[in-house]
Amino acid sequence: MRSIVIVYHKNIRKIYKDEWIEQAMDSIYDQTYQDWLVYELNYGDDDERLFDGTFFSIEMENHIEAMNFLITKAFDDGADVVFNTNLDDISLPKRFEKQIAAIKRGYQLVSCNFTYFGEEDRLMNMTGCGDIGKNFRRGHNVICHPAVCYHSSFWDEKYNESLVGYEDFDLWKRQYTKRKRFLILDDYLLLYRIHSGQITKKFDKHGNEKCKPVDHRHQ
Repeated sequence: MRSIVIVYHKNIRKIYKDEWIEQAMDSIYDQTYQDWLVYELNYGDDDERLFDGTFFSIEMENHIEAMNFLITKAFDDGADVVFNTNLDDISLPKRFEKQIAAIKRGYQLVSCNFTYFGEEDRLMNMTGCGDIGKNFRRGHNVICHPAVCYHSSFWDEKYNESLVGYEDFDLWKRQYTKRKRFLILDDYLLLYRIHSGQITKKFDKHGNEKCKPVDHRHQ
């Protein structure tokens, strides 16, 4: 199964700490599933390259345009599976392995549970999000976008480039109505970093992570 890890960034050293980037990169290289290639896109005004692999340096308007370009390119080049990543988050070692197993069972979008953490390293697990369809109908996005894995059969529509901040939820809803097969793995396979440099910092009925985080240290 041909697998591509997509990495996209713009002026990354201005918004992320070097140690965050290194941790994110190490977490990709340390995956137990190793049969993948990297497609990297720098869509800013510099040409910094982080990974060995296929590299593109093309100025683009925003991250949505970058994602549409990179995912489409990967599938056009024959990929069966694309793993999304963010360079401020940490993928736990079995993320790719468990997602590939679910893809092989016929799912077309596979995400997972995750743990929030911030600059103070406080951990809060996302939990209790429940049924995907019911949450979508209520306007709740319960899919962890930085941990999404796509099968090629999912990608017959793209992100709407006019919907910055909730482009992912819009795509999920459109594809859900077409009966695409979604799965959120029970496993906590991503550390999702919360910080001031994020594109989306608030969570509303159209945004990411509608469910409230639960701090399990006080239970």
